Amino acid sequence: MAFSGKVQDVFLITGEGTVLWLTGVVGEPIEGERIETELGEALILALSEPAIRDRSCLMGKKVSPNGAILTDLPMPDAQALHETTVRTLRGLS
Repeated sequence: MAFSGKVQDVFLITGEGTVLWLTGVVGEPIEGERIETELGEALILALSEPAIRDRSCLMGKKVSPNGAILTDLPMPDAQALHETTVRTLRGLS
């Protein structure tokens, strides 16, 4: 299944890469997979543990799946991705 998610936060881990915190995730990202962003293609270097979380909030309401991916995107350019959608490159999933 193709992967996509909406970028809610972007931050740098010095010497490692740029992290995209995602909400509304569909599918599962795969380490080493290439994704499309508004800045161009990016490589998923690592996934948060567990990769994608599907849970309920304190009020018992369902929270859309969320999680973080480490990418090779350059900072501070990647900050422009806030509120945009990233997805698996078409034709590769």
